[in-house]
Amino acid sequence: AAPTPPPEEIQGIQIATDAYVAYQHADCETVYRLTQPDVIDALQATELRYSLRLARGFCQELDGDQPAARQTYRRVIDEGPSSFAAEDARERLRILD
Repeated sequence: AAPTPPPEEIQGIQIATDAYVAYQHADCETVYRLTQPDVIDALQATELRYSLRLARGFCQELDGDQPAARQTYRRVIDEGPSSFAAEDARERLRILD
């Protein structure tokens, strides 16, 4: 059997799932609540953390706050340059430029 992830990882997965479902429904208020910087910073530096930051950036972009979105995308790239999220962040920056 596969090892069970630690509780904080399970919680992080649940938060990420909830955040992306909210984003799909353009519910950025929920995305912002779920992706508070202190919540994200408390997570281990993993793909999960970068994905949560990315969801926040998507909503900032959706809300028309391009400077905040750019800053968020850059942070994803700085924190996890080889992550899947960083690849998406680079693409969003290219599109915004």
